[in-house]
Amino acid sequence: MDADQCLRMIEDQYDFMFKEKEEESIKAIVQLNDKFITLPTGYGKSSIYFYLPEIFEALTGEKSSIVVISPLQALMLDQVQKLEKL
Repeated sequence: MDADQCLRMIEDQYDFMFKEKEEESIKAIVQLNDKFITLPTGYGKSSIYFYLPEIFEALTGEKSSIVVISPLQALMLDQVQKLEKL
């Protein structure tokens, strides 16, 4: 099974469609390349790391863990600004 097949399997299993940047990021990561992902709030970055352990298990047959470094403060500030505008 390759990365494209794993992505289609996830999409079918969860009735979900990966966006172009999500697919690009996942493919880079499963090829063991470092990937810096900067996308707008609400784009779906969490989908990238949420499904990675399952994708790695399908590719390697081994369970894995993912370490995510996320700028939560930036997210919170963005949400506060949107609320203040309302």
